[in-house]
Amino acid sequence: MDYTHTTDHALLERCQHNDVKAYNEFFGRHSARLYKQALRYILNENIAEELMLDLLFDIWEKRHTRKIEGDIAAYLYRCMRNKIVDQRRKMVTSVTTIEQTTLTETLADRKLADHQLMTADADGLYQDVLQALSPQRRRVFQLSREERLTYPEIAREMNLSVNTVENYMSSALETFRNRTKKYLAV
Repeated sequence: MDYTHTTDHALLERCQHNDVKAYNEFFGRHSARLYKQALRYILNENIAEELMLDLLFDIWEKRHTRKIEGDIAAYLYRCMRNKIVDQRRKMVTSVTTIEQTTLTETLADRKLADHQLMTADADGLYQDVLQALSPQRRRVFQLSREERLTYPEIAREMNLSVNTVENYMSSALETFRNRTKKYLAV
């Protein structure tokens, strides 16, 4: 029997008589469209394929008890839509308990407190090293790093040569590297 020109209803009727070839034709006609429909909403190829296979396998499994009236393509579209909705419900984050929420908040508070301590320590170290610089080098460093001035702008503001500004910055950076080396070692 040539199934390529047979209607969907006739294919399903042949499936009721355990005709696997009719089912294969039915599967071939609808699988790609159902897969694309699922993929459009699920965005995961494996899950979309699984939903499509589940739906079409369900058609085969219930071939003796299910009678589809009307447009079969519309029926399959509705079934796939329901499978997509069910899958998306499963994908929604599960409800967390109060204990889990409290634990998460406690860990977040600890991280924040640790971050604040580390920031305060780093700021203290920065200020200590900054104070160890000579006043001229400190001013050059602050103009460069804190006020974001270029070396020529610093040279004009402080009435220095650009070469002197470069030397002061080089010396200041070397002091910072030496004094912070033990804190930055990984």
